[in-house]
Amino acid sequence: MKSSSNVLLGLDDKFVRAGFFGDVSPVYIERLTATRVAHHDSFPPHFELNDHSVTGEQFEILLNGVKENKVLEKVLQYYQDDRNRWLAFNGITDLELKSILSRAFKKGLCISPNDIKAVVIDHGFSLNEKVRITKILLKGLGVKSVSWYREPILLALSTTSRNALSVQLKWNSFIITSVFDLREVQSDVVFNDFSGLSFHYFVLEKLLEMNDHNLNELLTSESRFDIIEKFISTLYVRPEGENTTDTGLFTLIDSVLVPNRLRCEMIENMYFGYKITRLISDHLRRLPIDLRSVMLKNIVLSGELSFLPGFKARVLQELRVLFEDTKNPDDIKCVNSVGSWIGCSLYCNLLTKLQLTECISENELTDSTLRETMQTRTADIALFS
Repeated sequence: MKSSSNVLLGLDDKFVRAGFFGDVSPVYIERLTATRVAHHDSFPPHFELNDHSVTGEQFEILLNGVKENKVLEKVLQYYQDDRNRWLAFNGITDLELKSILSRAFKKGLCISPNDIKAVVIDHGFSLNEKVRITKILLKGLGVKSVSWYREPILLALSTTSRNALSVQLKWNSFIITSVFDLREVQSDVVFNDFSGLSFHYFVLEKLLEMNDHNLNELLTSESRFDIIEKFISTLYVRPEGENTTDTGLFTLIDSVLVPNRLRCEMIENMYFGYKITRLISDHLRRLPIDLRSVMLKNIVLSGELSFLPGFKARVLQELRVLFEDTKNPDDIKCVNSVGSWIGCSLYCNLLTKLQLTECISENELTDSTLRETMQTRTADIALFS
């Protein structure tokens, strides 16, 4: 009997990653681009023009307000120029998705899909998207089986704990999830306000507001998106109450200078002053009090912004104020995580080495099981919940 290859697959709005069990990093990474953009997705999130609840008349008023402001109009133009830099999975066809996955297996891993048992990291897909991806893998590409693992649970595993308060700063969303005994207890998703996408164009807006000729010239270049991302990676967060006056300048690129204070002010204006910590606090206060104390000791912050100097320390500082009845500061702490990819890779590899593959096969979907149970909508819900 021909053996199968266990493949780990990660999909998000910007990248597809593929590798094998035990790999500490993906073998194959491809940056994804959009070939077209849906009308409802053609405005920066913080403009609130993507809100389906507004009437046509209200939309026109909001849009005219943007166009009357030269800075906002320029942000809108740049956003629409950049919009192919990431994907919206609900906006691509089955054929496009099949092509992306096929390249990952054949070009990236040099392996036929027919020989693959795929484990997919669930980065927060909707039920419909999980069903669609599974059907493309099984029926479109012919992989042997598909198993899904939720990212917050993998983040808990990657801390060597069974419990975690997962706070994910993702490109398209901000997600808070309580994981207890490797089970999701509660999850809150905020799509626009604190996403990496919103912050990227918030930073662009603040740079344009400076109205500096050299900076404006730089931002017209085709590398604008990468310049903003690189600048964001240099930001830092001050402790609350530290209002030191910084009159220095920071070299953005070559001879283009910006005030150094922007490197902390931008991220503080977007995320701090009890903005994200209030959401975390509200999430925790809905939990039973015994679980709340467990979560506060096992906070896992993930996403590129969480690695900025001072970010985690400021989150803890604000949470300790919000939970001032917690006497010992060490009862509120962040724990280190190696990330969902390494967590899933090493966990699945360990199960395989210990010959505990039945733990993986519990979540395994094959073409036959999918065919038997896809007769009703409730079957889909049972399979993927």
